[in-house]
Amino acid sequence: MVERLYGVEHGISMQMAGVRISESLVAPSKGLLRDLLSQPQGTKVGIEFTPEFTSPFQIDEVEIKSSPSAYFYWRRIIRACQMRKLDIVYLEDFPTYKRFTRKLMEATAYDQILFQNFLKDDSFLDNEKGKELERKKYIAEVEKDYIFVVEREEKILERIAQTQPNIVILGKGHTDYLIQNKKIPASMGISVDSYQTEDVSPIPWHWERQQPFERAFLRPEPKPDANILKERELIMRKYRALTDGKVIVDGKPDFVGTWDLNCLPRGLFEMYVEGKNFSGIIEDTLGTASFAGQIGEDGIMFAKNYDLNKSAQEASKHTIVYLGGRIGEQYEGTFESPEDKVTGKFTLRRP
Repeated sequence: MVERLYGVEHGISMQMAGVRISESLVAPSKGLLRDLLSQPQGTKVGIEFTPEFTSPFQIDEVEIKSSPSAYFYWRRIIRACQMRKLDIVYLEDFPTYKRFTRKLMEATAYDQILFQNFLKDDSFLDNEKGKELERKKYIAEVEKDYIFVVEREEKILERIAQTQPNIVILGKGHTDYLIQNKKIPASMGISVDSYQTEDVSPIPWHWERQQPFERAFLRPEPKPDANILKERELIMRKYRALTDGKVIVDGKPDFVGTWDLNCLPRGLFEMYVEGKNFSGIIEDTLGTASFAGQIGEDGIMFAKNYDLNKSAQEASKHTIVYLGGRIGEQYEGTFESPEDKVTGKFTLRRP
């Protein structure tokens, strides 16, 4: 049993267009450090870290340095454990982290090539080479996210089950998910007796700083982020669309289609008709939507509206209208959302 599980903020990254532009150093909360220093000597403490992060490492002859903010945080946790002579268990699986880093480098390289060619020729994204690079970039990004979130977590849980630490300290994204989806750790024989989280109150930019870092604080009562469940599901959907060609694990859709003819898995969607009329639910890589319309031997028309509580931020907030005709064994046509100024082509068929 994990007697104490802590979900922590071990660094704050500022991002723009998905690219990290700055980091804020975060120090562990005084409450967490006090709890560690009160433990009996020899208590096992599992942390989301590995000694390999303390120095640069090589990936494909490129030198990689670990996040300064993460190392800043974990170094203080390690120091507290060493002062109290606690038994540190490193939970991060370094080979898996290196696989994530390699995919991150791959996705970043595709993005840079696309951007450089776009600057030279703004029609580059519309030609076949540009479209191929877009597909490769999307695939690398999906694989990168899946490795970072899902595969790393699986390795961490395996390590917890193997070593049985009394205390576990992980990033809050992992712990909020596990505490809301207890069947995953339970399937590996892992139970949690107590759960606490850290939050960070960043110092307003106009205040004079007394120290070059933020300090976390322990919440009296943790409030797991419900969006973590949605975000994880969307990562799984994108990965399943790539690897298995489906969105829902046990789904039996009435129709299967795609709204991205350049990258079919990205636009993969499944239609589940409910009742006698042509209406029901659409599940895709962006979330869940309702639809209603008409379908016949020669044509199809339907309107789709995403449920914003069950969908990604990039999902359209307005109605999307699909209109197409029957060509061979499938329907082909166009979709449009005038409010979003979005148009495209789709295909649809019975599975």
